[in-house]
Amino acid sequence: MNQFTLTNRTLGAIGLLGAHYMLIAPLLPMRYPALAQSAFDGLVGLFFMLTWMGSLVGLIRLNATGNSSFGYFMIRLNLLTLAIANIWNIYQALDPNANTVLYRILDAFWPICMVVMLLVGIIVVRAGTLRGWRRYVPLAVGMWLPLTALVGKLMGSALVHMDAVADNGTLYILLISGAYASICWSLLAYLVWTTPQPQPISQM
Repeated sequence: MNQFTLTNRTLGAIGLLGAHYMLIAPLLPMRYPALAQSAFDGLVGLFFMLTWMGSLVGLIRLNATGNSSFGYFMIRLNLLTLAIANIWNIYQALDPNANTVLYRILDAFWPICMVVMLLVGIIVVRAGTLRGWRRYVPLAVGMWLPLTALVGKLMGSALVHMDAVADNGTLYILLISGAYASICWSLLAYLVWTTPQPQPISQM
């Protein structure tokens, strides 16, 4: 009986579809406010994180974190934190902005999974299994959270005394952060799509 398996090429192609969430999801509700009180954010966030998890599965198949037990554990921990964050996406889709204790706890796993991704990126760089530019892509993905925080801090300070443009400051931050995310998650998916998987060593 044939088993259905998603290849890395398939996971990478799907990942390219979900890579633009950080650019699209925050901006559309600014144009269409009704989306903020709908299932929109939860549903698109669910798809984004599922495609991100697919890219992580691709990295596991590529042995991107090397042979250390720490790398083995951390990339799987990343999958776990993403799975928990996806429960928040489902909650958000069913009951937008519920603001219950459980809702807030689950919401915390968004930044947690980003921090774990940063650690995974560092491990991938140190392992050196991936070559060339591919080696640094997971780290670039993990850098999204600190870079977004830095951009927000710098632009917030610059706009604080500029009332005429302060209202657009959030838009600029979202555009910069979203564009960076779109590029990095696209590269991650492209990496998974195009990098040949290592062949298992045959036993004599």
